[in-house]
Amino acid sequence: MRSGAKRNHMMAGTILVALVAAVATVSVAPQKYSDGRPSATLRMDAKDYGIVLRHGDGPGQCDMLGARDAWVFEADGTYYMHYDAAGPDGWLCSLAVSKDLLAWEKKGPILDLGEPGEDDSKSVAYGVTYFDGGQWHMFYLGTPNATEPPDRVPSFPYLTMKAKGSSPVGPWRKQKEVVPFRTKPQTFYSITASPGQVVKNGDEFIQFFSATTRKPGNQHVQRTLGMARTKDLDGPWTVDPQPMVPIEEQIENATLYYEKSNGTWFLFTNHIGLGEEEYTDAIWVYWSKDLNQWNPENKAVVLDGQNCGWSKKCIGLPSVVQVGQRLALFYDAPGGDSTSHMKRNIGLAWLELPLSPPTGNAERRAESMVIDPDTVKQWSAPYRNWHYYPDHLIPAKPGIEGFEKIHKTDVPTVFQLPGDEKWYMSFIGYDGQGYQSFVAESDDLIHWTNMRLAMGYGPEGSFDYGGVVLGAFLYENYNIKAPRTLKKHKGKYVSLYGSYPRQGGYELRPGYEGVASSRDGFTWERAKDEPILSVHQPDCGAWEKDCIYMPWLVEQGGKYYNFYNAANGHTEQLGLALSDDILEWQRYGQNPVIPNGPEGSCNEGFSSDGKVFWDKDHWVMFFFGVDRAGAHIMAAFSRDLHHWTVDPDPLYKSGGNPSGLDKEYAHKISLVWNPGNKTYYMFYNAVGNKGRGIGLITSKPLDGR
Repeated sequence: MRSGAKRNHMMAGTILVALVAAVATVSVAPQKYSDGRPSATLRMDAKDYGIVLRHGDGPGQCDMLGARDAWVFEADGTYYMHYDAAGPDGWLCSLAVSKDLLAWEKKGPILDLGEPGEDDSKSVAYGVTYFDGGQWHMFYLGTPNATEPPDRVPSFPYLTMKAKGSSPVGPWRKQKEVVPFRTKPQTFYSITASPGQVVKNGDEFIQFFSATTRKPGNQHVQRTLGMARTKDLDGPWTVDPQPMVPIEEQIENATLYYEKSNGTWFLFTNHIGLGEEEYTDAIWVYWSKDLNQWNPENKAVVLDGQNCGWSKKCIGLPSVVQVGQRLALFYDAPGGDSTSHMKRNIGLAWLELPLSPPTGNAERRAESMVIDPDTVKQWSAPYRNWHYYPDHLIPAKPGIEGFEKIHKTDVPTVFQLPGDEKWYMSFIGYDGQGYQSFVAESDDLIHWTNMRLAMGYGPEGSFDYGGVVLGAFLYENYNIKAPRTLKKHKGKYVSLYGSYPRQGGYELRPGYEGVASSRDGFTWERAKDEPILSVHQPDCGAWEKDCIYMPWLVEQGGKYYNFYNAANGHTEQLGLALSDDILEWQRYGQNPVIPNGPEGSCNEGFSSDGKVFWDKDHWVMFFFGVDRAGAHIMAAFSRDLHHWTVDPDPLYKSGGNPSGLDKEYAHKISLVWNPGNKTYYMFYNAVGNKGRGIGLITSKPLDGR
């Protein structure tokens, strides 16, 4: 129902009870839900011990109606449990202590309800702790709403509030002046933003908090986990714009464990199931080697009615703490077939250490998505045997009025406008200071005229001051033979673009990506004043840490996909980010989607600048690879836009034009089907004896050529 997590402690002690713990990794048929919410197909079974803390005998009848939502931590050889004690005054965060995790001494409530009208006037629950070496910090759940007596179940909104103490037993002083974060309209945390585990990561703290929203037209709310960041535990937190995993996952409450032996984070969380009503039906685990990036495919069931010995339907909030070579997993449940919020007890299960990610989920899916070599060869065949146009269509020095210093042109992207038979091409010009984007027009795809500025340098000090690279347009149709007609989004054409923050040289790092809009398709301006992708964002991966380059936009199934290349040192690879609205993006958890090839391959140095289209029954990506001989046009194929198989044999290699026009590089393509002569036109950046300009190869010889 709410979010929960625990600080993980590394302990050398052993527990003096002869219990056998077991972990099973089993692939099972996934649970089916009537509304189609995702299921976990793997199991990483914990061994259930049973109930260790029963409700009903707490001081002052504080837990006479239930004990639930435990947070367990260790300090100086003693275990401390914060749990929600449901009693005459409501749900209050209460304390129990133990030396062995099995026998617990209840101490009673440690927080009082707030004054009428305050954010915690109806419940002070679920106290998550973090010790900074001097002070104990508690983030607890407060709400001004609850159901009627006697149950007094906390109601939305669930809010994150702060207290501080000098020892693990308190006393705890509420810090009413501290507001870590709050719910925010039109976000994934519009209804709840309740506390979760705090982890130190470098020079910042990350809190994995529970978030709830409701999509229009949905009967049920959607739940997920968010990530908030701060460098001051007594200050405000900044919430990442995208959740840890999609809101459709239907999870809440987080507790983490880091497995040093394999460098993997394991995040345990509640899954909300659906029968006649919603209830927490299992504890799931997600795993990742990167604390900032989580793949929703990497998950497994840890505890549910199948392996819990006393509650067969409902399993509540998880909490983990390491005990020697085992991981203790605490949870609450009502028992039997009940799903009630009340009369719950707290149980314990065990996992053997070290933990290892179950095999089969994302790994099996990735393996199943690999396309066999014969199929790759068949799918590549229509895009081979190109015929070269002898000269640049747009030369290195195009002579654009007012921009006479341009001496390099690059990144062609051809498009059309609704109701207009002309073809247009965006391209960039380099003038010694940076990039600016231009547009040209043509009636025949060969002769390009009326070149003019489409989008110039951004304001000084901005992320695009060093230039903009338009071309990742939103199209009406991504079929490979469809016209490249621009599509409007909220009344305007849109394009993602690459950018640089500094002038005075060629592609001065770091690069960024922004989003631009246009009313007419010719003149473009920022649609957002901040970059959509940046090397400074917390989910930036090591493979992209130095520079982010060119995007490519695809709309599919109600989502937007951004295929972008980025650099670590002198190596470039292709990654993926996803969005629901084009403005806010979340990186894919398994980036890069097209890494560099092995030594000696044609993409051993770069896999860059992907352009993605739908081809009958699969997706094709045209990208360029770099080896010691130059840059070459290559292809990769996918059935789901996430998993790609590269054809190692380039479609067109640099030096293919015998005049030397592209003897150094042949890359950065734009592909167009001309229905008039049933010919593919592939525009590309041809770098050779005439400098850097826009070249052309075609699938059939052109008349007179």
